[in-house]
Order: sequence, then structure tokens, then C-alpha cells
Amino acid sequence: MIKSFIVKMSLSAVFLLFFSIRFVDLTIGEKITEYPLEIAWKATGLPLKEVATETWLKLNDRWLSIYDLQQTADEIKQKLLFTSKTKPIFGEQNEFNYLFFEGIQSDGTIVTVTLQSTSSDGIGETQMGINTTHNGNINNLRLYINALKTKITKVGKGPHINVLLLGERSGKISPLLVKELTGKAFHKIEATLVDSGYTDGNSSQKGYTSLINDFINHNNKRVNVEIGTRYDEARNITEIIIATPNLTDGV
Repeated sequence: MIKSFIVKMSLSAVFLLFFSIRFVDLTIGEKITEYPLEIAWKATGLPLKEVATETWLKLNDRWLSIYDLQQTADEIKQKLLFTSKTKPIFGEQNEFNYLFFEGIQSDGTIVTVTLQSTSSDGIGETQMGINTTHNGNINNLRLYINALKTKITKVGKGPHINVLLLGERSGKISPLLVKELTGKAFHKIEATLVDSGYTDGNSSQKGYTSLINDFINHNNKRVNVEIGTRYDEARNITEIIIATPNLTDGV
């Protein structure tokens, strides 16, 4: 369990280094009140099952002991306003300490926090990862994300919050239906299709829209929104997501 946990943290650190997506508040010539991904999701007509976010940021340029990480965790709980669900899991290796804990906010949002502190050649650094999961629909996703960002800003500066919307549909969906859902969602946020792939119920449709400020490069093209599907044969369910790129692993 600990080995898997450390691998997950390492992958998240790589994610932090390369991919940070921010959303802007302006459409072409007019203000919007809805979050861009929310607009795209509503266009599909699918029920929204879950909203997930991921944030990584640097806390400081120091190497922290396990005791220091525990003290930092107590401060974070107060600032993020959540009640603990589990006891912290912590560990230490050569010049690498980590601490992981989980809690729940008053609106039902589950929050998991990862603290990891490293030291190399006398240079220390402590990073924090925050993952949230909210089951069901959110009345105002933009307000929800802004409130979450405000809380995180009390802990560390300049957080970039990545967002994933998830739903389900019975059975394995066809390439034609994937194309239809993508067309509806991308049309609503004026996105152009950049790359498309489909393999036995799993798919990844990458696009670019001017409603989203930042982007990543994919095959020398701009990408800042992704629609993905993943077929679960055991449940005969297809999971459908709309997200910022690289929160999914594609086909």
C-alpha cells in the first residue's frame, strides 16, 4: 500500500511540473456565469455523477521532519475547513518524508491532502497536493471552484485547480455516439477537435477553445479540453469525462 502510495505521489509531482490549466471568465465578447466545462457537460444531456479537482503547489523551500509535517497538517485542516475522516498516514525514507490524510467539508466534498518534503544536496522543498471529490450535481460550479481556490490560497500561493466532470451511461457506447456527444459539447464552448481516438469503448477526444486561457501542446497543436470514455466490462457501464487535459490517460 505504501509503495503504491509513493508511486502515486511521484506521478502527481510530474503532473505538477508539466500541466497546469486555468480557466478564464470571458467568452468571445461577453461574460459567462457558468464554468466552461460545465457548459460543455450540460450540452451532452448526461446526468453528472461526480466533480473532481486536483491541485499541486509548493508550500516552502524547506525540508520538514515528520513532526513538522504533522503540525503543518493541523494548520491545513483548519484553513480548508474540513473534518478528518482518517488518521494520517506518514512515512520517511532517505531525504524524503510524506504525510497523507483525508477529510470532509460541510457540503459533502471529500478532501485528500498529500504533503511531501524532499532534500537534495542541502536544498529542501515541501509540496502539497489536494484532491477533492463531490458526488452529484453542483448548482454553481464556478462559485464552487472559486470558493475552493480561496481556501487553498490560504495555504499556498497561486494554486492551479484542474477539474474533471464524470458521468456514466449503460453499456458500451459506439464511435458514432462518442462523435455526437463530442460535437454537442465542443460546439457549445466553440472548441475545435484536435485529436481523436477510439478503441473498444475507450476513447479520447482532445480539443481547443478560446474560452480556456491556457493550453498544452499535443503533436504541435494547442489542446485545453478533453472528452474521454472508458468501458467497464464488469459493470457494463461506460464512464464519460470532460476535463482539462492529462487528468485522464486517454485510450
